[in-house]
Amino acid sequence: MSKKIENQTESEALWLNLFELHYTWYEGEHQSTILATAKEQNEIEKDFKEAVSSVKIDDEKEKDVDCLPTAYDKIVNILTQKGYTVCYFLTDPDYYVEKRGHVKGTQIGKYEIIHIIEKTERKRLR
Repeated sequence: MSKKIENQTESEALWLNLFELHYTWYEGEHQSTILATAKEQNEIEKDFKEAVSSVKIDDEKEKDVDCLPTAYDKIVNILTQKGYTVCYFLTDPDYYVEKRGHVKGTQIGKYEIIHIIEKTERKRLR
């Protein structure tokens, strides 16, 4: 596992490696996917090679177009079948840890987590 803390066994912590897989196609079409896995980089690259070599698109049988977006979808599907996890971002992903005083009669601090929500305003043009 990568960056394991000293004296920590593999069963005590699961370290995930995150990476972005993306493509750019004609007329600016773009798609990206964040994937997570506990595998090391050399294993990830080996899985990439296997996924790419196994992508075969038969226009007649699959009623699909042999193009980069179709191959990309198939590669992401193959990687998820190999145990990779697709990651999604929360709408408002910002959280902040803040000190909120002390426990009565002690020097022990109290902390709280604040969810920072980005507000947007919409104005209809007339």
